[in-house]
Parts: sequence; structure tokens; C-alpha cells
Amino acid sequence: MIPSVSTKAGVDSSEGRFDLGRGYWLHLPHGPRSQGDLYHQGNLNKRVNLANKAERRILIVELLQKNLNQTRLAEVLNLSRQTLHNYRESYRVFGVSGLLHGYSPNRCESEKMQGRLRIGKRRGGASAREREGLRHADATGLARTGEECHPAAHDSTAVTFTLEESAIEDVLRADQPAAGLPMATDAAGVQSEQPGSTAVGQIIDPPYAETHDWLASRHAGVFPVLLVLASRHQWFAHLLGLFPDNWRIFHLFVLMAVRDWRSFAALEREPADEAGRILGLCRLPGTDGLWRWFFEAAAAGRAAALLSASFADRIRRGLVGTRIWFTEEHALPCPASADVSAEAGAAQARPRHRQSSLVTYDERGRIVCFAIGQGADKLSCQVLQLAEQARALSLGILPVQVFTHADVASGFLSRLVLAGVPFVARQESDERLMDVPASSFGERLQFGSTAYRVAEQTIALLDQAPNGPHNDERTLVPITLRRLVFWNQASQLRCSVLCWDAGLRLSADLLLCAAVARRSAVDAAQAPGDAARRVGYQPGFAEGEGAPRVIANPLCRVLADRINASEGHLAKLHKQQAQTQPSFNQDGSERQNSRHRRLSDAISASEAALKRLLSEKEGLPARITVTGLCDYRSQTAIDNDGKMLFDFVTSSVWNVRHQLLDWLFDSVANNLNRRTVLDTILASPGWIRSDGQAVVVRLPPLPQAALRYAQEHLCRRLSGLGGRLPDGRALHLEVGQAPA
Repeated sequence: MIPSVSTKAGVDSSEGRFDLGRGYWLHLPHGPRSQGDLYHQGNLNKRVNLANKAERRILIVELLQKNLNQTRLAEVLNLSRQTLHNYRESYRVFGVSGLLHGYSPNRCESEKMQGRLRIGKRRGGASAREREGLRHADATGLARTGEECHPAAHDSTAVTFTLEESAIEDVLRADQPAAGLPMATDAAGVQSEQPGSTAVGQIIDPPYAETHDWLASRHAGVFPVLLVLASRHQWFAHLLGLFPDNWRIFHLFVLMAVRDWRSFAALEREPADEAGRILGLCRLPGTDGLWRWFFEAAAAGRAAALLSASFADRIRRGLVGTRIWFTEEHALPCPASADVSAEAGAAQARPRHRQSSLVTYDERGRIVCFAIGQGADKLSCQVLQLAEQARALSLGILPVQVFTHADVASGFLSRLVLAGVPFVARQESDERLMDVPASSFGERLQFGSTAYRVAEQTIALLDQAPNGPHNDERTLVPITLRRLVFWNQASQLRCSVLCWDAGLRLSADLLLCAAVARRSAVDAAQAPGDAARRVGYQPGFAEGEGAPRVIANPLCRVLADRINASEGHLAKLHKQQAQTQPSFNQDGSERQNSRHRRLSDAISASEAALKRLLSEKEGLPARITVTGLCDYRSQTAIDNDGKMLFDFVTSSVWNVRHQLLDWLFDSVANNLNRRTVLDTILASPGWIRSDGQAVVVRLPPLPQAALRYAQEHLCRRLSGLGGRLPDGRALHLEVGQAPA
């Protein structure tokens, strides 16, 4: 910035001249993002380059200190009034450094924490250039130290931050009471957030905020899963965008999913420091704290939005396949007792059908999506919904839906044909398949190490279809399906499928994959033993008959915070109204858009909102039972959301395991050995270090040379993914000895 001069200058042409009030005007002949001149009382005050962001911000703060009209200045510089207010408040709290780096007082007023949050967005340049800029700003009177040390050298209005006609908008827009947690009954909880603010910026305690040197942790093997989630699954973007205050419970769920813990009982026995340190939580809370985190996340009512965003992200990023989708039903654990908790029993009647999880896999076993449902037609509804979601994502070719024919109604196949959805319906083993003569089996196929022979037939179905779009009369329409019978040459068993390919001309190889690909995985999941749990995906919490867990209602605390914020907001409005005189029209009536009138309307609205919050708090119970979050007999909205959040994490960890196994293929070719190596890595202890640049986790080397090579190769690949925290710090994984 060129220092101020006092040269008499006249501008004959009015082109590019903008009057700012109080004798100030800007001459911008080339627009608001170019070099211009600032005049005061006809004298050239200074020449500025508004294309430079730092000069522009400093000029704005200097003009606001002159009590210029904020609305007029925002229009001239092509900025919003909220942006000018943010510049002013950032300079007031943090000084020139905070102004240049974009610190936000609404997040926190700790300059150290602001530096962590903005470490990846700080302005470039050497520290010497930074100090030179600060000294120059101090010399021009903009530094806070200059204002404090030489108060008499400035005009009394230079340090006044209450501007004309802007304080009311600042109060109404920037100082609204913050909603710490959207209520479950608040339908507009998500929409009420500020559109210009990001949820990540509202995080006061971000992941891995604590900095420390090397510390031991017995759960260091969980870090590879978190690293893949952060780098490839948009983990922090989803969680911090929808659950800015409740992201911690998801990291606890990651630990439970990796360790195959299906209840909080195992988590409560873990050392709080070691487990919390590797998860980025500093330390684990107590038992009531765990349940409070879980309830608050479920009460946010954003489980459906999280699942929808995750499903679309898996498709767009190619994390799952879109050729064949297998939809299977998994029974959820439900205690034999028919008693339901008092709250759940008062809210709803006992369900007639047991809940189950409908999980959709791709052909390689990765989970595409899932849904928790009940009823006889739950599988049919899920398949139709998957087809509609695939169309919404503009997939060129719809995935082939694969399901068991016995799990759907008799007319469901005709509905799929009329909807244009390709499908493969697997039929149960039938003795009539043995009646198919051996001469009908012609083509020989190979699936894995097993040989099959194929016999193809054609089946015609009749279904009723409308004659026209506005005609209620229906006629019988013939529908032709392909039926393929596969004969296992090793076991001599036969299986069959019904297929409609929507003109895709599906090959017999692909239909054989659809017929037998998932059967081995289902059989392994149903087999007893620890190996089965590693092979098959098992959703849901474990079955338990523990005593009901009662905690203090977290919603009462949230409402108390809202009430305190509303009362402070209302007091600020009253203070501004007391300092404002009413404005009248020529006929003596008060101006409707005057500052005094707008304050009065804002006070009335704030008082009504405060009264509504007080009424809501009085209607809430002081203590609540939260056991229903893990009990599948309870099907309230909050409890169902809690179960979906847990299954979202378990399905994400399942996909990460598949990805890690694929990356280990270059080092370990045998499937069983790959699972053994991966389980050893995920179960290993280690050490973690967190500083201002990166979070580094070190795993001890495996004893065998071949296994150590696979371990090091995997760690190098994970570190190369470039995973980063929301504050810009890198995530790094290495193999080495214990730090000194």
C-alpha cells in the first residue's frame, strides 16, 4: 500500500467515481478489483490496489473506523455487508494478523486454535515479509498496539466499531442464538443453518486437536481404516457437514466395527487415554457420556441424509460396482422377551413383523447401501427404490438386481419388467430340476475352480397392464423370461435363475455369477466360528438383556443453551433500541422501515421464540431411557436413526477391509494369508504423534520377512493417499521400532 499523501487533485470526469459519504469518495476507473484512488474533501488521501486482497481488507477496516455507511461501501466494492462485518470483527478480536488470515471470532476467540483451523489456508510468503507488513500496518495506525499505546494520536471516532444503519443487521444476522443440536422434532433444523457458513468451520474441538509427542496406544491398528475413510470416502466432509458437534461417536463406532464389538460393554472396559488418543478424541468419556453422544447424534434426525449422501458418493467415486447388485436380508438380533421399554411402548404398538437389514452388495462383495425394514414386502420395496436411485444418479445402464425369488411376491417380477428394471431371481433348489434331461445341458462354464453346464429355457408370464396413460382398463400382456439351469459337475447339484435383461443380452457367464457368487459368502456367514465373522458381514448390535440405561436428557441441556443465547440476543436488541430514536413520516406516523421499527419487530420475534423454547423445555423429561437405541424391539424415530448410524459405520469399515485386501494382493496372493496379514495389522499396537503439521502413527514391524514386506508396502500406499484432517494436517502411517 502506498503511504497517504495530501496532494490537491481534481477529477473532471464522474466516470468511476463513487461517493462513500462523510466527504470520502473512491475513483475506480477500471472497476472494484483494480487500482484506485481514495479522496477526502477533494484531496487525494491514498492510492490503493483493490486487486490485492490484503490491501482491500485493510482499506475496508480503515474506512469502517471512519463511520462510513457500511451498505454503501459494500455496494461500491461489490461485497456483501456480512463480509464487511466479518472483516471488522476479525480485526477487532485478532488484529491485522487475523484480518489477513481470515480468522472468524464466531468459531472461537483463541488465536492458537484459529491458527490450527486455518493452517492449510494461511497466506503464503516468508515470515520476514509478514513481519514487514505488520510493521507497516502498525505505522499507519491500524495495528491494535498502536491504538493502545497512542490513543490521543487518533480521532475519537477511529476506534468506534458501531456503524450507521448496520448494527441492527449485524445483530439479527450474526448474533442469532446458535443451535447447538437440531431437535428431533424441529423439521427445519437442517434448513435453519446459515447458508454462507460451513459446518466444518463450526467445529470448536476438531479431530486430533491435542498435540503431543510419541505416545503408546494398543489400538494403533485402527488408524489405517480411519486413513482410508478420510482419503477415499469423504469421511470428515460427511460427518462434519451433518454432525458438527457429534462426530466423535462415529469414531467410537469405527473402533467397535474393527474389533467386532457389538455393544458398549466392551468399549467401557478400554483405557480412556489409549483408545481416545488414536481416535482423535483425547480420551474416551464415561458410560453416561458414551450414551449421551449416541443419543445426540440420533436425535439430530440426519441419518437418512447421511445414508443418501454416502450412497451417491460411493457410486460417483467408483468405490462400488454398478453391474450387478445383490440384495439380501439379514435377520437382526431381537431378544425373545416381548416386553418393550416404557417409552417405546407408549409411543407405538408392538410390531407384527421382525425387523431385518436389507443389504445390497456389488459383485465383489462391497456394500452399496442398506436399509432397515419390516413387513412382508420389504425386499420388493428396497429393489424398486434401488432402481429409482440408480436412475436419479444418471447411470447409463441400470444395475442388474439380483434377489431370491422366494422372498418376493408372485407379481413382483412383472412389476420389474413393466418398470424396465433388469433382474435375476434366484430360485431355491427344487427336485424338479433333476428331471431336466442331461441332453439339454450344452454350454460348459467355469466359475472359480468349479465346472458347470448350462441349460436354457423360456418361460412366458401374463400380467395386466393399462391400455393407455389415462385409461383404467387393463389387458393381459405376455412377458417372456429366460430360465437357466446350472449343473455343478463336482457336486452334481443343480440351481436355476429367472432372468429379464431389458435388452442387455446378459451372457451365461454373468448369470452364473449372479446365481452362485453370493451363495458361498452367505454359507460362510451362517457358519459358526471366528473365521465366519471375518468373512460374512453382520449388521446391527448384539443381542442383550441388560438393565435399561437412564441418563440426563441431553435435549434439556441443548434447550438451556438456546435459551441463554436467546436471552443474550434479546438483551442486545433492547440495548440497541434504547440508543435509537424513532423516525416519523411527514404525517406523523412512524416509518415502517426505520431502525427503531425493525428493532421493535425483532424484539417481538425474539420474545416469541424465547417463549416457545421455554415451553419446549418444560415439556421434556429430565431423564430418559436410551437402551432403545440398541434394542430392535424399539422402533421410534430416534432409535431407528441410531441403529442406522451404527450400520453406516460398520458397512463403511466393511468396504475399507475389502479395499485393503485388494491392495495386499500385490504382496500376498493367497486369500487366506491376506486376511491373516490384514487382521494382524489391524490388531497391532503402536505409537502416535500429533503436531501442527501431521498426525503420524507408527506400527511395530511383523516378525516374518514376507509379512513385514506386505505391511510396509501397505503403509506406504496408505500414506500416499494424501489423507488430511479438516484443518489441513496430513495423516501418515509408517512401520518402525519403538520411538526413543
